[in-house]
Amino acid sequence: MSSEWLKVMLDEIARKKTEAEQGQAELERRREEREEQPTSSGPRDVTTPDAATPGEGVPGVGVPGGKPPRA
Repeated sequence: MSSEWLKVMLDEIARKKTEAEQGQAELERRREEREEQPTSSGPRDVTTPDAATPGEGVPGVGVPGGKPPRA
């Protein structure tokens, strides 16, 4: 009985070790993919709220209250 239990435990340890190694390999692959991608995606789009600053870009975008300036 104890030899059967030992075999099951060794199989479980081997399975968990394999899963951990696969997880580490996946993390490394993702890290390498991130490093290969350029950090800049080109010119900024000033029409998006996070890129616009008050008084610039699209009227009403980035301006507190969201109202366009009077013409």
